Amino acid sequence: IDVESGDFEQLVGDLDLEGEYQLYCRSGRRSAIAKQKMLDAGFANVTDLGSLEEAAEATGIAITP
Repeated sequence: IDVESGDFEQLVGDLDLEGEYQLYCRSGRRSAIAKQKMLDAGFANVTDLGSLEEAAEATGIAITP
């Protein structure tokens, strides 16, 4: 879900507050913003994996073009 979209809060509001979420974006800036917004909304299990490269390293999932 794009944190910069106008419907971010609405779309995130449809998610399970008890779910586990791992966030990433190209540079890590937007994922950090999204994490804070989700925590503010009551989500407890949100991990910011940072940039795309950092997320690939953390998860072991290769980046494909």
